[in-house]
Amino acid sequence: MLFTRIETAVAILMAIIFVSCSEGDLAEIEQPVIQHEAAADTGEWKHPTESFEGEVDDTRIIFMHRNFTAYRLSHGGMVTTGNLNTERGFDDDRDATVYVLDYDKPETNQKRFVRGTTGEFFMLDSSQKRVTGNFRPARN
Repeated sequence: MLFTRIETAVAILMAIIFVSCSEGDLAEIEQPVIQHEAAADTGEWKHPTESFEGEVDDTRIIFMHRNFTAYRLSHGGMVTTGNLNTERGFDDDRDATVYVLDYDKPETNQKRFVRGTTGEFFMLDSSQKRVTGNFRPARN
């Protein structure tokens, strides 16, 4: 099959664009936080790595993560998914796990949860203070 001059030019331009896009450039593309109405768990979230459920101010919250890299949060019926990172230590518990939701977003958009070494689980407010609530491991 012979290429016309236009097809050849288009193929060359596409090759140049492809080569000029490195992985670093693609990593900088901001991934949106997906938010939607709560629905039945399907697919990848049927068996999360870890999940907790509870209530804060009479609002039901379900937090789950997959391999410490992605999260799903149901907060009062609204579901948010996004990127997750962890930090070690909170207050006097040096081995506590702090889950940072949307760590790749501005700090005002981040939410934090803590799992202590004694098994307790709680949410933090924007001042990094413990929010009064009642959480327990969720049934998977």
